Parts: sequence; C-alpha cells; structure tokens
Amino acid sequence: MQFSGPRPDVCMRLLLKVSFVALSLALTVKAQQPPAVTNTASSDLTAALAPDRFPTTPAILQPGDSTELEVLRMEKVHYPEAAKRNGIQGQVTLRVNVSETGAVEKVEPLSGHPLLIPSALASVRKWRYKPFVRSGRPVKVSTLLPLDFAFSENVQDMLLDANPLTATDTSPSQSIKLAPGLVTARLVHKVAPVYPSSARANHMEGTVVLQATISRKGRIRALHILSGPREFMESALGAVQQWRYRPYIVNGEAVEVMTEIDVTFQLTQ
Repeated sequence: MQFSGPRPDVCMRLLLKVSFVALSLALTVKAQQPPAVTNTASSDLTAALAPDRFPTTPAILQPGDSTELEVLRMEKVHYPEAAKRNGIQGQVTLRVNVSETGAVEKVEPLSGHPLLIPSALASVRKWRYKPFVRSGRPVKVSTLLPLDFAFSENVQDMLLDANPLTATDTSPSQSIKLAPGLVTARLVHKVAPVYPSSARANHMEGTVVLQATISRKGRIRALHILSGPREFMESALGAVQQWRYRPYIVNGEAVEVMTEIDVTFQLTQ
C-alpha cells in the first residue's frame, strides 16, 4: 500500500501491540482531514451486529428469547478536535454493561488512543438497547464494542467479488497462514494512514511490516509490528486496525487467518 501527501504530526507514544477480542458491534466515526473540518465529526455512522459472538445464548432458545443485542438509540460520536489536529486515527474498544431494561450501566475502555477514548465513552453512555431476553426474562448482559475513528477521505470500501476463495486442506477450528496477496484480495474496508508531518518535512519514506490475525468475521483481532521506521508505526497501526476483510472459508466454515501487511509511506515525486 502506498500513501502520499503531507499530514499532521502524531506526537503520542507508539503502540507496539494492538489486541482485540470477540466483537459484537462495529461503528465508524468519520471526519474530514484537517484543516478541511474544524468543528465536529461527520454524523455518517455505520453499524453492523455480530449476534453469534455476543453473548452466549441458551442451548435451547425459548419463544421470545433474544438471539442478538439490538441498539434502539445511538448518540452521535464526535471526532475530538485534538485528535483531528494531530492526525490521529484508530480504534477504541469498550466493554459495555447493559441492564435488564436496556440502559447502559457501565462503560469501560479496554484499548484505544487517549485522545479518542473520552469521546467514545461520552457517546456510548447515552446509548439505549433493546432488553436482552433469556429463558423468557430480561437479563443483564456485557458486550465488547469497537468504535473506529477515521478521516473520510482516507476510507475506501471495496465491492465483494462473486467467487470467494476457499481452501480444503485445513480444519476450520485452526488458524491458517495466508500469503499477503491472497489476503489483500479479500479486503473490503480500508483506511489509509496519515503521513506524519515531521517525516514529510525530513523527506522520510519507509515501510512498516505488521503481523495480523484476522478473525472469522474478517476483523483485525491482533496486530503486531515486525519492522519499520518508528516515525510511521503509530500511523500504520491506527489505520490497519480498522481494516475489514471478507471471511476466509474452509470446508464451508469461516476460519481465522494470520498474515503480514506492508504499509508503505512514499512521498509524491
């Protein structure tokens, strides 16, 4: 992947490891690249439920029991001004406790950039869910909620092809390792990194190599830096942790995938 053009400097500490667990709801908060937008983030929000990963349902469902957690009301998530000024993109993961009535009782940040977390917390505390029913009665539930922060001009969504790749020589219960080219072909949602202004001013270029684990649902579950200039590491992590892939199918079932991702920073000639 190549990226060009001047961007604001990223001055927060480098994150050398990003790990994520089972995800139940994905939401993207988008904003224009500064200085194009100087107020709040766009209200263009997207959400997708993953009911089979939240929470464990009874072995035998009774009539009226819930099979997924449904959001009844969302509060818009604002893109923090400080994050926009510093060119910060990334994912915030929250643990959300929901009461029997569907009200949010507690929100706890599990990971994310310090400049992004307060906005995510302030919004989700005001969300409202449909009561989750088990054995015919509303119950308290807990779920993990990832919120993606990205500049609108850096987001690219690709069309799915009609003939997904499959494999037949690996058990669906195991992780499989795929060549980068095969994984790239399955990318459906891509966020470009911000080019640090200090690197631009010093005419720096380079490639950050990441080791990624992609969940059965196509989301980045874990991300580790293998190599690359330190000046580009945080920007690469903040972008790639938001990427989405078409699930990889083995013997009719989705499997977890391990691969490497190269993020190349190259100046415009």
